[in-house]
Amino acid sequence: MKRCALLKGFTLLELMTVMTIIGVLSAIAVPNFLNAVYRARVARAQAEIETIIWALEMYNVDEDAYPLNAEPGVSSPGDLASLTTPVPYMSSIPYDIFIAPSKYERKQFIQSERNGNPYYFYINFLQTNGQRISLKPYGLEGSANYLIYGLGPSYTTDYDPLSPASFQLYSPSNGMMSRGVMGSFAP
Repeated sequence: MKRCALLKGFTLLELMTVMTIIGVLSAIAVPNFLNAVYRARVARAQAEIETIIWALEMYNVDEDAYPLNAEPGVSSPGDLASLTTPVPYMSSIPYDIFIAPSKYERKQFIQSERNGNPYYFYINFLQTNGQRISLKPYGLEGSANYLIYGLGPSYTTDYDPLSPASFQLYSPSNGMMSRGVMGSFAP
């Protein structure tokens, strides 16, 4: 009796083993990839804030003052315009990377939630009369001249820098999507 040639292929057990390995690897890789996107945005926001701080410090060296807010304690889109003209301390003011989760929502979000301001917020604590906005609740009285901040990965807009009970700086140690704004109190 003649035997049929053996069919070549994989057994069900081999296929299930390979599928299990692929599933485990993808379960590890996909969340790490998604976190990498947020880590990159956080790094970009931190770098842009540092760039603005450097430009503000160069402006301060030349003008012996920091740019004033149009309305004391309130950030406006044109508050940092003096950093780009007439002397270009920066080529342009960077947009806040965390304005909205998607480009589709971006324009409406800028108009409704940020009063038309797509840039990082700038609050100058020094007023035209030389008085300082009180920073006692932060424990920084007399040490910070201004604050630069933008939204963090949680895209939360309900923070008020002059109301410390509601203001919270983002910390990546609390998880990538923790609440808080990307920002820095500067000299």
